[in-house]
Amino acid sequence: MTEQKHTPEPWIVRYGFNVFDKSGDRAIGSCGGYQSNGGDGQRVHNENEANAARIVATVNAMAGVPNPAAFVAAARNALASFNAWGEDDGSDDGYDKVCKAMAALAAALRGGGE
Repeated sequence: MTEQKHTPEPWIVRYGFNVFDKSGDRAIGSCGGYQSNGGDGQRVHNENEANAARIVATVNAMAGVPNPAAFVAAARNALASFNAWGEDDGSDDGYDKVCKAMAALAAALRGGGE
């Protein structure tokens, strides 16, 4: 497994729109504040708070997943395979596709290939 290069989870939001490590002592990033060139500072502030919350929720949800993008792609494929199987006649071929998609999902969770 490759060495983790990002700040360990969990991450937290402080001061509304700033992302910190779990101790709250190390800033990881900021989504801004009230900065706006269009004069709509409160809307931008609210959006920045929502962005910070989304970043933290996503990072924390993917904690321990070696390659989140590969995992999400495998999860989407597994869901699509399951939905397609439900729409066909329940054939063994559809079942096999679901099983393969679930195996790929498990492999992505472990950080490996299919």
